[in-house]
Amino acid sequence: MTDAKPIVLVASVSREEGRRIERELARAGWTVLPVDDADQAARHLNGAGPNGALVIDAGLLQMAHDAQWRVFRAGHPELGTVVRSFVAGEQPRRGEDDRTLHVRPDDFGAMCRAVRRLCPA
Repeated sequence: MTDAKPIVLVASVSREEGRRIERELARAGWTVLPVDDADQAARHLNGAGPNGALVIDAGLLQMAHDAQWRVFRAGHPELGTVVRSFVAGEQPRRGEDDRTLHVRPDDFGAMCRAVRRLCPA
């Protein structure tokens, strides 16, 4: 087991929105790294420990012509994933597995709670 502090990877379609997410997570005390693609995310994960998280826009996961993020997640089942999507109901909402939570894109409080739930300090 590693003593490395969990990191939060941020993948966003919009660089400006990505910076907003990074600021909010950093204010909440997380080590945050922006990622442009799944290869960069995999490089950042080396030595980061099993309890990191990926905060990602739903659109990146759902791109029919580009499965890189789906392949990345399949290769890192231990990584918690916070999917920013327009979902109804209470936030954060459980996704397709225990390591996936959905939050509304504009609900930074829910996003921070979701990361905390996936990566208890």
